[in-house]
Amino acid sequence: STVDGIVFFDVNGTIIFSNDAAKMHLNVPNDDLNIMRDKLIELVNDNHESLRDIASKKYSCHFERNGNKYVWEVEYHKLFDGNGKNIGGFVKIHDHTEAYIKLEQERYRSMYDTLTGIYNKEYFYQQVRNTLDSNVDTDYLAIASDIKEFKLVNDRYGRDAGDGVLKKIAEEIRKIPGKDNVFGRLGVDRFAILIRKEDFDEETLLNAIAHVPALQIDTIYPIVIHSGIYEIESKDLRESVIFDRALLAIKEIKDRYNLSSILNINMKNKKAHESF
Repeated sequence: STVDGIVFFDVNGTIIFSNDAAKMHLNVPNDDLNIMRDKLIELVNDNHESLRDIASKKYSCHFERNGNKYVWEVEYHKLFDGNGKNIGGFVKIHDHTEAYIKLEQERYRSMYDTLTGIYNKEYFYQQVRNTLDSNVDTDYLAIASDIKEFKLVNDRYGRDAGDGVLKKIAEEIRKIPGKDNVFGRLGVDRFAILIRKEDFDEETLLNAIAHVPALQIDTIYPIVIHSGIYEIESKDLRESVIFDRALLAIKEIKDRYNLSSILNINMKNKKAHESF
């Protein structure tokens, strides 16, 4: 673990001791104590408050240096003798950067799919629920898509080629315009979109799908994407149920067409419409 930086100073503010960690943290050249003192004053007095009126202070400090982000916990304490007279003080610098980065990475993984950069299934459902609850008078569509026989892509062309297809799909669906669209990856080759009904345009979705290219390695392998759309009639339905109904639309057209297809199902009157 990183060693804390410690600097002691007398009642006049003159530095009387600093360890190597403090010099490293503060980036002090050639043990220049004047530069160290200036940096300490700037670090501790971040709010331009009078340090004479402060006996102790502790706070977090976020900053960048040479393009790298750092997070420190800084403590400032005055020292007193047995009669309560100030005899100096010290500053302690604890570098939290490694722990902070790890926490941010864990936070990212809890919300996002690490391959495609869009929401993972759990966080996607959370954001869908938040959006529906915040817009009770707005009509929404649930769109789910998957890739026909995606396992064959991985088996034949390798994991890297398959990952490239998944990233391209995520890239293209994020371009679909809408006021408060929510995008997510539900499974290996399953993607989902929550979009306002008024913002939805079938041609735009088809164009997004069309921008996912065929794999061209030894032969041309077309990427076939099926998409199902469900109009959300009851916002009380669980998010998983809503998108299961969009996926149900896909099951009805899979293997029937060798083209990207959309099947719109109105779950109320059970009528279906197909377009290509």
